[in-house]
Amino acid sequence: MPHKIDNVSWIILSFISGSLILGIGNYVQYRFQKVKYLKNWALFWFAILAAYVNLYFFNQNQSLLLLSNFYVFIIISGMLFMHASRRFFDLKIPKWLILIDILLFILVTIIGQTDLNIIIKLYAVYGTFASYIIASSVIFIVKDWKHSQFTVIMMLCLGLINLLYPFFYQTFFYITWGYLFTSLSGTGMGIGIVSMHLMRIQRKHEELNKQLTFLSYHDDLTQLHNRAYMEVKFKELEKDQYIPVSIIIADLNNLKMINDTIGHRYGDEMLSTAANIINSLRKKNDEVVRYGGDEFVIISPNTTEGETKQLMETIRTNCMNTLIQGYPISIAVGYEIKTTVDQTLIETFDQAEKWMYKTKKEFHNEK
Repeated sequence: MPHKIDNVSWIILSFISGSLILGIGNYVQYRFQKVKYLKNWALFWFAILAAYVNLYFFNQNQSLLLLSNFYVFIIISGMLFMHASRRFFDLKIPKWLILIDILLFILVTIIGQTDLNIIIKLYAVYGTFASYIIASSVIFIVKDWKHSQFTVIMMLCLGLINLLYPFFYQTFFYITWGYLFTSLSGTGMGIGIVSMHLMRIQRKHEELNKQLTFLSYHDDLTQLHNRAYMEVKFKELEKDQYIPVSIIIADLNNLKMINDTIGHRYGDEMLSTAANIINSLRKKNDEVVRYGGDEFVIISPNTTEGETKQLMETIRTNCMNTLIQGYPISIAVGYEIKTTVDQTLIETFDQAEKWMYKTKKEFHNEK
């Protein structure tokens, strides 16, 4: 290391200010979100801060102890970065890696006081290893190249600089340009990590929104669409391009008896089985809805009365031929067809429901 590095003091100060900002930023996020990898990244940047504070004061008085401390903190930061990155990508931290970190920390702390050249080589090897193993994990294990390519490129650049460090660190070229590239790639990597963290939060929010949307429009037991979805679909199908629109309402006749005699578990099984039968018979553009406790609605745009009657009969036959604990799935069915623009689907639904109740009443009277 040359005796005078005043010409790059501003680069060292940029490291200090940048690592301080990123360290505080990650720590504040950790305090709010309680995510472990944010804590590791905060410690990583504070280790970088400690390293370059030592280097800055070495620049002032040329103390070898300060220079040794610089490399010790840099190696510690590499350990913290590797652990934080593996946690970020949900990768398990192997015990052998933790053991290597502990041994390396002891080694650099002891040797650093007597042999700076060995510390420099250890720094180069470990810095390169840490950068490349995390970059490789992202590319080959996590396979998240789309959202992390900038960070990976910065890691690879930093790894290359670390690899070349023992050969060029005393040259004027490395002192003027090597530190600059190290600063830019390290800062870029830090910005990339923050961007990936924000991207991960955004993806989690998108996934949660999809789950909430699915739950708000689907029945939990049968996984069919629910009443809320049907109301939205009715508004969409009021357009004349869907006429004629057929609505079939199917209601299980003996669900209460099943629940009371052999248990609700078999009642749920009957509901799920009936839902699967009805859903398997629908056409591509049909919608099947679980409207209430034991009531299903089949909405069929561009469907004639003949097609509707055939579907009703098939549903009724297939259900009757299916037994739950020896009991057939008896079903009452009614239908109505919207044939004009003036006729609303709510009116069509009401008429179909009246017919369904009529057939249900006939079933109970026959018993």
